[in-house]
Amino acid sequence: MFTFAENLALRKSTWQLHPTPHGELSAERAVDGKKSNLAEFGGECTVSEYGKLTAEWRVDLGKILSIHHIFIQYATSINDGGKIFSQFCQGYQKQKLYGHTRTHDM
Repeated sequence: MFTFAENLALRKSTWQLHPTPHGELSAERAVDGKKSNLAEFGGECTVSEYGKLTAEWRVDLGKILSIHHIFIQYATSINDGGKIFSQFCQGYQKQKLYGHTRTHDM
C-alpha cells in the first residue's frame, strides 16, 4: 500500500480532449480533491464524451517536478449485491501515460 504525501495535481489547470457536451463532467473534477462518491454522476468524476475511441486528459503541474507515483482512479458503481466495481475501464485495452517538460499554457 502506498502512502501519498502530497497531491501535486490538486486544483491545477486541466485539459480534456473530448469533454461532455455541456461540460458537466469536466476535467477539473479530476483534480478537485474530492473522492467520497466516485460514481459516474456522483459529482466528483471526469468523464469523456460517449462514443469516442480516445479519452485524454492533461494536468499542468506548473513546474518541473520529480514524481515517484501516479494514481489513476476509475469511476466506480455498486451492483445489487453491494460489490464495488468499475464498468468504465472495460473498453480500454491499452493505457499510456506521458510526461513532458513543455512550459506553455494549455
